[in-house]
Amino acid sequence: MLLFWDLKGLLNSFVCTLFISSFLGQKETGTIDDFRDLKVVYTDIGFSTAPFQISYPYSNGFSKIQYKNNFRTLIGIGFAYKWLSFRIGLPLQVYFKPNSLYGKTKQSNLNADYSFKKYYVDLEFRSLVGYSIQEAYKWDSTLSVENPNKILPNARAFNIGLNGYYFHNKQFKMPALIGRRAHYNGKIQSFYLRSSLNFFGIDNDNISFIPVPLQAEDNSLTSFSRLQSYEIGLMPGYVYVNRIKNWQFSGMLGVGAVIQAKYYSNTLFSKGSLSFDTRFNLHFAGGYSSKSFFVFLMTDFDNKSLDFNNFKYSHNFYGIKICGGYRFIKQQKNK
Repeated sequence: MLLFWDLKGLLNSFVCTLFISSFLGQKETGTIDDFRDLKVVYTDIGFSTAPFQISYPYSNGFSKIQYKNNFRTLIGIGFAYKWLSFRIGLPLQVYFKPNSLYGKTKQSNLNADYSFKKYYVDLEFRSLVGYSIQEAYKWDSTLSVENPNKILPNARAFNIGLNGYYFHNKQFKMPALIGRRAHYNGKIQSFYLRSSLNFFGIDNDNISFIPVPLQAEDNSLTSFSRLQSYEIGLMPGYVYVNRIKNWQFSGMLGVGAVIQAKYYSNTLFSKGSLSFDTRFNLHFAGGYSSKSFFVFLMTDFDNKSLDFNNFKYSHNFYGIKICGGYRFIKQQKNK
């Protein structure tokens, strides 16, 4: 039954996207100002967080446990020239939340992308170490309302993703949407198909993620210390970009499905299975761009999940940042 609804959801999203794309048409009023032959340096500042939850009919009437990281402001430094583009992100020292309640999270990420004609490929690596279980005092007598969360300093979440995009509109270019190496002079829209290869999960150094008072003696899954998935999938979607004077804004929405090879383990057991799951992706951006410099506000949301019968793990990766950069304009040589 689950497989049927997953496939039905994928088919519905594919048909709806095709309908929207056909209804709106492919009428564009703008062209691209391409700066790929210019050296571009940029920096960004913002935050990225990745809370997750584990749902299960626990004892004492609980249905889910929330895990949150203590995120910090991230500063990224990047460079782009011709086909090459890369970015490195580093966190600042100050945490957003009290360390006594949320612990300390070590966070890092790495991005690289490549664009060619109607295709766009991006590689992303994310790692977070240090989480807290929210309101653990409800089942842990060593905690209190004043000190409600249980700190898991070695809990690690990771995500490695390789995504490839094919855009139906040959005039659409992803670098112009991002705004680093190009920008648009008007409106453009396109249907796209995204293929993805992902490896993600959580690990807690052989210590169970689910507290002992909530574990079920007849279900080894409730004492897991490592949970991960390899998946491959397809996601149809729609992208829209418009530019008014020097102000550009854009949005992307995709919904699809993946095939998962997933497993959970501890020091005494390991179990895996194969299944389908649904995915969706959101991206919004807007800002100012001239030939020599640009400033954009960018947001993104990405979800990961897997389940074993009545057990479900859901992980949300989302963030917001301001990105600004300078394009080194080539000087004309005097004859």
